[in-house]
Amino acid sequence: MYKNSTRGFTLIELLVVIAIIGILASVVLAGLSSQRDRARQASAISSARSVVPVATACIDANGTIQDPAAGTGGGLICNAGNITDTWPDITTTNWTYGNPANASGEDFTYTVTDGAITSTCSITGCTQPS
Repeated sequence: MYKNSTRGFTLIELLVVIAIIGILASVVLAGLSSQRDRARQASAISSARSVVPVATACIDANGTIQDPAAGTGGGLICNAGNITDTWPDITTTNWTYGNPANASGEDFTYTVTDGAITSTCSITGCTQPS
């Protein structure tokens, strides 16, 4: 005797599996997007942090901290003649520098901004945006 039985998945079962895979993929992609933004922020903050020791030396040398060229870096950090470091270039991160301010003879602040996200840097370091 010959039995003709074919086994397989029904259309409903296949659609349920495809829907579950789609939901899982969207969750993973959303997580990767936020990690990419955090990596870009960390890159800009790292560049901004590198200014802190130079700005501190500038203040110690009785100089003033200069504005970053066009908000994206370049240009001297300090007007003291013996300090020749320049603002780090942050054009690849889409961030811009805010104008630095000497609040007193021993402190300064400046910002790095990407749209609505702003990080403030001072002689003690930079705040990491959340």
